[in-house]
Amino acid sequence: LFPITSMRHALKNVDKWMRPEKRKADFPFNVLGTRAYVFHQPMGVIGVLAPWNVPFGLSYAPLAGALAAKKLHIKIAHVEAGLRSFNMKMPEEINRILTDRISDILFCPTKKAMNNLINEGYSIFESKLVLSGDIMEDTAIFYSAFSQKPEIDCSGNYILATVHRAENTDDKVRLQNIFEALNEIALHNQVILPIHPRTKKKIIEYSIPIENITVVDPLGYLNMIYLIKGCDFIMTDSGG
Repeated sequence: LFPITSMRHALKNVDKWMRPEKRKADFPFNVLGTRAYVFHQPMGVIGVLAPWNVPFGLSYAPLAGALAAKKLHIKIAHVEAGLRSFNMKMPEEINRILTDRISDILFCPTKKAMNNLINEGYSIFESKLVLSGDIMEDTAIFYSAFSQKPEIDCSGNYILATVHRAENTDDKVRLQNIFEALNEIALHNQVILPIHPRTKKKIIEYSIPIENITVVDPLGYLNMIYLIKGCDFIMTDSGG
């Protein structure tokens, strides 16, 4: 499931903090949609089985899974910990702050993420901080060889754009300004925009004109990797 270097590094660090003779992923573990594994320590090490919940990212599912695991006294290792937008109006910001706080091991993708946690006082908490690397970057690199060209004309130079954050889509003036800029840029450079359903709904609701932009339906992961590899640059309101 995880053919990526950072995930292997993260799992090795789970070993380090669990201190088993051998690590074994006993079975896939799913708590309310959380993508996770449960790891068990050998009984000779601590005398009892010790499962681990490993939530990924910042959506509702990892938070729900982490909360359920914590209530069951299952240890938690949060992958992609320490990321911050410093915008508490974002639901994802609340999710990741709460998930980080109840986790036992925090696998941080960058030094900045590590510093965010240190600045929040994690150096004096019982949690362990690990600089594991960015699994999203590793995944993109790994699957780059399997990227697939979408059924659109993107043979020349082009800019890849995405717009879907609620702060932009739910603000009529801001969304109008964004598409005015994209329409103008598209006069000189092809702009490919895989459109998010919420963005599409708001464009229709606000009667925002789309001119010159190559608008396509949402694309699969391998199609997006292809476009990312071939574009001049990316214009986005999100890393996702």
